[in-house]
Amino acid sequence: PSNRPRWVSVPGSVGTVPLEHLIAANPDLVGRFLRATLKGWAFAAQNAGEAAPLVAKYKPDADVGFETAQMLASLPLVHTGEDHIGWMQPAVWAEMAAILQRYGVLAKPVDPTQAYTLQFLEGIYR
Repeated sequence: PSNRPRWVSVPGSVGTVPLEHLIAANPDLVGRFLRATLKGWAFAAQNAGEAAPLVAKYKPDADVGFETAQMLASLPLVHTGEDHIGWMQPAVWAEMAAILQRYGVLAKPVDPTQAYTLQFLEGIYR
């Protein structure tokens, strides 16, 4: 197995999730990656029209119209206006866990606060 950092993309979301071992082994890398990601989302929130065409710079076959629409649709999920970009609310996670359990995705109740950490966001936004 490779010792490269591994990140998990969350389907249907606008984020990435570092695996627990990466957080433990290289918290500085996780913090720097998150800081860069948040900087990009902050730019996108302020400059949605400019952000989507940047995708084409790295993905030449990108449909800029689609990327723009996707960016505009994603922004309210990324920046609710209630908190900092990326901030997570326990009540939102609890509601999501209840829905997942109701539809059989989760077999039993879980403590959603065990599924995420705010340690890096707290360090960034202090």
